[in-house]
Amino acid sequence: MNKRQTVVLSAGIIIFIVIGLFPPLRRGYGFLLTENSAAIQFQKLLIQWFILSAGVAGLIYYLRGDQKMNQLQYIVVGLAIIVLVFLVIFAAGQPARLPVTRFRY
Repeated sequence: MNKRQTVVLSAGIIIFIVIGLFPPLRRGYGFLLTENSAAIQFQKLLIQWFILSAGVAGLIYYLRGDQKMNQLQYIVVGLAIIVLVFLVIFAAGQPARLPVTRFRY
């Protein structure tokens, strides 16, 4: 793993943690430890993690240069795939909750 890939991986891990600490709520974003867990929108959180994981894995693969992938890169890409599969399975198990707008006449 070259230096650029290490920087991308480190930034991805930091962003992943920050997204987890400030999850989407029903009324914006808030700190995880001060909010009620019922107010957290887990489906949006999983989508954010999915997009971040796919982007980081893609950047790591893109920045490989002319070198072949070593064992650590295979582990990182494999973990990213496992996280993506888990997120897709978990998100598929929860129905989408669309806001219902009621008009008054």
